[in-house]
Amino acid sequence: QLWMAENLKVTHYNDGDEITHIINDEDWGSYDEGQYGVYDNDPTNADIYGNLYNWAAAVDDRGVCPENWHVPSQDELRILTNFIAPEGIENSAINSIAGGKLKEEGYEHWNSPNIGATNESGFTALPGGSRDPWLGVYESLGIKGYFWSTSGYQGTGGNGGYLYLSNSSEQAQHNMYYKEYGKSIRCLQDDIEGCTDPEACNYDETANVDDGSCEYYDPEIMCDCDETFLDINGDCCSALMMDDCWVCNGDNASCSGCTDIFALNYDDEAILDDGSCEYAPHFIPETAGFPTGAMGL
Repeated sequence: QLWMAENLKVTHYNDGDEITHIINDEDWGSYDEGQYGVYDNDPTNADIYGNLYNWAAAVDDRGVCPENWHVPSQDELRILTNFIAPEGIENSAINSIAGGKLKEEGYEHWNSPNIGATNESGFTALPGGSRDPWLGVYESLGIKGYFWSTSGYQGTGGNGGYLYLSNSSEQAQHNMYYKEYGKSIRCLQDDIEGCTDPEACNYDETANVDDGSCEYYDPEIMCDCDETFLDINGDCCSALMMDDCWVCNGDNASCSGCTDIFALNYDDEAILDDGSCEYAPHFIPETAGFPTGAMGL
């Protein structure tokens, strides 16, 4: 998995349509219209903590994450927490120490005590707080971080899934709650299949899922992935610079000679005939090897 290292702060869907920006508390809280708010309507908070979106915005088909990125499912969030802290798995809803490994260290953005925060995952989770679905007020900035998933129960009043972190715990909790809440979003890169081995000739630096297509050069005959070959002397060159004797910049002399086994000067190491064959007097090469009487006299 490859995650963005900051909370989402876009104001438009991927097709260019605006996400409804709700400033007034009384207008906040739609179940089916995508909305976002900025904590206390202070742009500085958006710059640091990102925007707070309702669940409808998170799952809108137009997409809020950039191209090739997406809002994660709850399973993908669970893969994250359980990968960075397999020793902390208690059940499907709680990892006892993953929160600490996800949270930004110190107290610049998290309020004290920010228990267990090491950010050893590099996720740099920030406490963007939330927006209440009924009153529209903002709460818990610096104290709690909520990150939407696309998982949820259907129907009016249904709940949406999210990851929950707190300054007072090193836990990571996978919860479900009202979709009208405003919460943060972290985007996850889409699966891009390809060769993920940097040592392979066809390594794809954009791929994050290995599809088994990696190709490697054979060190017995090649020097690298750039179609440079190993000659019989251990030197390297391209096929265009290799002579027929498999010698770099050669002139075919190293493997040329008489290749006719009936010649007096037959060379069993030669593979290219250079026209130098010599024969015994009255020997006719074309008839050599035929039974007596099989040739015209």
